[in-house]
Amino acid sequence: MDYHGHQALRVGAIELKVADLGRAESFYRDALGFRVARVDDGSAVVSADGVTPLVTLRHAPGAKPRGRTAGLFHVAFLLPSRTALGGFLRRAIDTQLPIQGAADHRVSEAIYLQDPDDHGIEIYADTADSGWRNEAGELDMGTDPFDYSGVYYAAEEADGIPAGTTLGHLHLAVRDLEKSLSFYRDVVGFAVTADGYPGARFLSSSGYHHHLALNVWERVLPRVEGRAGLAAATVFFPACEAAAAAAGRARAAGCPEASDDRGTAFLDPDGTLVRFTVR
Repeated sequence: MDYHGHQALRVGAIELKVADLGRAESFYRDALGFRVARVDDGSAVVSADGVTPLVTLRHAPGAKPRGRTAGLFHVAFLLPSRTALGGFLRRAIDTQLPIQGAADHRVSEAIYLQDPDDHGIEIYADTADSGWRNEAGELDMGTDPFDYSGVYYAAEEADGIPAGTTLGHLHLAVRDLEKSLSFYRDVVGFAVTADGYPGARFLSSSGYHHHLALNVWERVLPRVEGRAGLAAATVFFPACEAAAAAAGRARAAGCPEASDDRGTAFLDPDGTLVRFTVR
């Protein structure tokens, strides 16, 4: 099943504030292997295929690292196969890219790192969806040791980010789990898929393990000006009617509507601009 296609409700792109645009461009292009195109002196677009934007980097001169402020916990890029994940692991080893950790989550295998502005990044590949649920039909997610050897030898060479890579999920560090859950579940329309992790909830559409995660693990502070971090997220709806219905729910719930030249947008409980659009 296509969990990230036109029929899925999903987070498709984000915007990050960065202190040094040239440094950020270099990291995403040269260290990770994305394609990066400068838009102007103040922004650059990160993509896997040279066409589809995944991350827009916004220059915020002098911005301090995100630190423990509300917003991004990590952005997760979904590679098309375990072979591709192995190629990325080989590239990371060959270039001595600092890796913070890795895990087998049963539904996926993931490698974790940070960009120069302290933005968390996950590079992952899904396992076969036939094994995602237990006999009771519940999502079987966990955190098990990563099979470094198996992933490494799944590839034949060191690779960057292949063209089939998508923004697989967005993980947010939030101040109030229930308020954020109410926004992303009751307003936007994601469904909870896993609530067994203390202090966290995982949400998705179309039966995916998660397109979105929320946690209060860091006890984050309110977002402040002058720091790098998540500026905006774009939610893709499967149809115009679904986007309009979500906008109606947001207005009825009293969510602040944001001024945005790209269309309908609201602020989530931690002040992140969330665009409602259709692709």
